[in-house]
Amino acid sequence: MSIYHLVPDANRYQSLVVGSGKRLNEVSKFTFGNPVLETWKPVQVRLATDLDKPPLPVSDFPGLSGMPAFTEKAVNALGEILRINGELLPLESDDGIFYLYNTTTIIDALDEGKSDLSRNQNGLVRFIKKHHFVPQKISQLTIFRPIQLPDYSYPCVTDRFVEVVEQAQLTGFLFRKLWSSDE
Repeated sequence: MSIYHLVPDANRYQSLVVGSGKRLNEVSKFTFGNPVLETWKPVQVRLATDLDKPPLPVSDFPGLSGMPAFTEKAVNALGEILRINGELLPLESDDGIFYLYNTTTIIDALDEGKSDLSRNQNGLVRFIKKHHFVPQKISQLTIFRPIQLPDYSYPCVTDRFVEVVEQAQLTGFLFRKLWSSDE
């Protein structure tokens, strides 16, 4: 079993940006995994463009200002996995159908004694240099955020999530391996 940090491939695909007139804090108010769907008001977004370069292709995982965002195609492929571990928050866009993802599965699965952690002056984890997870606590998961860093911008995913992405031939996903039970 392996755990990956899920991030968008922003070097090869376009990203989403908040449309004019919106502040980023309106979008990022759920950084601690609290449910917000009942009070969510869709935010206007657009694909980022660089006038000095030819446009990059659109991916199924464009991301939005450091937060996970998926296309409708990705949601159709990953729907149940995403819904049981968080919330799909609709976004408004003339460029396509997109959803911001709020990971609400926040768990204490990191073995702090075997991990290499950097702490702030209050003793809270500020950075994890080397992850070591407790296999029994993650064996049934597909997407989550560790409680030690609940405001991780992008979630952690397991092999099962990677398999579904690959089977559906979704684009724009980068999986940075954080840990493997074989190591």
